[in-house]
Amino acid sequence: MSETRINYDEDADVLYVSFGKSDHVTGIDLADNLLLRLDTGRATGTPPHAIGLTFVSFSRMRAHYLDKPLSV
Repeated sequence: MSETRINYDEDADVLYVSFGKSDHVTGIDLADNLLLRLDTGRATGTPPHAIGLTFVSFSRMRAHYLDKPLSV
């Protein structure tokens, strides 16, 4: 697995968390502001696997959860 990279686009207010790269990507909406990016496996013949997460309106989401406990 590749190194995890985190990038924030302040103008778009989008946080990108990437675990890998692919030329064949699809996305699944997990919530209104959360997208799971998947390698489709089309190029390699392997099952789809996660390559990243996209958080839309990240600063608003962060502010909403700022004073709440984090549980994993």
